[in-house]
Amino acid sequence: MNIALICAKSQSIRGKAANTYAEEDTTKGEYSRDEIYPPLGIATLAARLESLGGYTVVLKDDSLDTLDELKQAMAWADVVGISTLTPNAKRARELGRGGK
Repeated sequence: MNIALICAKSQSIRGKAANTYAEEDTTKGEYSRDEIYPPLGIATLAARLESLGGYTVVLKDDSLDTLDELKQAMAWADVVGISTLTPNAKRARELGRGGK
């Protein structure tokens, strides 16, 4: 069974974080913090599923992968799981509806 696990991130935060990282003299803070943590929850789930056998799992991070890459993973998968934090719930809903 093919499974795509996606970590949804707000695209407005993604843009603000990119600007924060690009400017050397900018104080790092709230916007950048969301971008530096990998999606450990779905990574742990992926590892467990693969250890059980019979599952091929692809991990996608909305802050790193393009929308086209996310859509390709969703089309490839038999099952799609979307993980998010509450501030990113709108983005998760968008992805669940097929992406924008």
